Amino acid sequence: MRYSNNSKAYIQLANWLKGLREKKGIGIRQLAQMLDVDHTVISKIENNRRKIDAFELVEYARALDVTAEEVAKNIQKIIDQNNFKER
Repeated sequence: MRYSNNSKAYIQLANWLKGLREKKGIGIRQLAQMLDVDHTVISKIENNRRKIDAFELVEYARALDVTAEEVAKNIQKIIDQNNFKER
């Protein structure tokens, strides 16, 4: 059950996160400042060059006013769409 940051599922997650940020009108640097990380961390996550761990994911979502439950639902949707085929 390993997903690389280049897997279809991770790409979908990164695209969802980027879409949330853009929909809120928040720039990469602004979000990075909100999360107290370098802007390159956000860029790498959104461009599939870095994995995001569970704690970072929840913090990222909260900064964009998205609940952990919404994150979990989206991840479940991504897994279902990929039929658990990626390993």
